[in-house]
Amino acid sequence: MASDEENQTSPEAPYGWTIDPVTKQLRPKKRAGRKRTVAVANETDPAAHREAARARVRAKTDAFYERNPGYRERYATEWRENNRDKYAEYNRKSLLKLKRLVMDAYGGHCSCCGETELVFLTIDHVNDDGAEHRREIAAERGSKWLQAGAPTYRWLRDNGFPEGFQVLCANCNCGKQWNGGVCPHTQMASDLFSM
Repeated sequence: MASDEENQTSPEAPYGWTIDPVTKQLRPKKRAGRKRTVAVANETDPAAHREAARARVRAKTDAFYERNPGYRERYATEWRENNRDKYAEYNRKSLLKLKRLVMDAYGGHCSCCGETELVFLTIDHVNDDGAEHRREIAAERGSKWLQAGAPTYRWLRDNGFPEGFQVLCANCNCGKQWNGGVCPHTQMASDLFSM
């Protein structure tokens, strides 16, 4: 009968392997004659085991949701109602991350005055067709509300950050709208240089 010390895996044996107590050779750990239920890519790779375990959990989860249609939506609705603060915080962080991604894709600073503070930055339609573009986005979403901000940022991200947009700070964007399509900073600079 082998002692407990001989049955333990040697610290020199890699993951999934053991030293044979008789021959002192490296051999894969036995599974007591059972066949594998899930294929594992590499016995010596712990990451492969973790990924296989995750795949099993995902398969069980998907099977559960298939057997219980509507459960996910009911659970999500109930969770949002019971955790309003967490949900609001998650949305706030998610939208800031999306805004940062879009602003960085278009330069990350106001193209007129150079402002870099994320809170002040907005996306400007270079051709001054923002209202028309928001109508198109609302129609795609099946909504009647024209919203700027997050829906526009999502559209820009999903469409590969197309041309025709620029980053402006709120002052330059509003100034451009109120000044006939030209930012007051740009107009003052052109007036100074034309003297």
